[in-house]
Amino acid sequence: MTDNTEAERKPFWQQYGKIVFLWGGIVAGILVLLAFGVPKEIIAILTIVLGLFTKAFAGLGAVVTLIPVVGPLIVKVLALPFFWLVNGLGYIVSVIAIKKGYTTRRWFAPAF
Repeated sequence: MTDNTEAERKPFWQQYGKIVFLWGGIVAGILVLLAFGVPKEIIAILTIVLGLFTKAFAGLGAVVTLIPVVGPLIVKVLALPFFWLVNGLGYIVSVIAIKKGYTTRRWFAPAF
């Protein structure tokens, strides 16, 4: 078992430098697109897609979590509505599937 002492830990920039650089690029890209007059809806969609594909949101959550005491609370408060949304979407898809008749009664009925 390894002991995480101060001598074994990587410096902040070695550990989180890619994430900080990525978010700097995302912010710079947003500013450039705003300067060129691209509609804000398109910028929002591009930011969300780029953030999801590059795992930028997870990295931002990891960096925010480093803030003592308040960081983990901020991440929990921001993550909870996402799980509510996923749970609600699952419920809605289930209701639609049941109403359309995607259920089978053969599993419950005796085999004759």
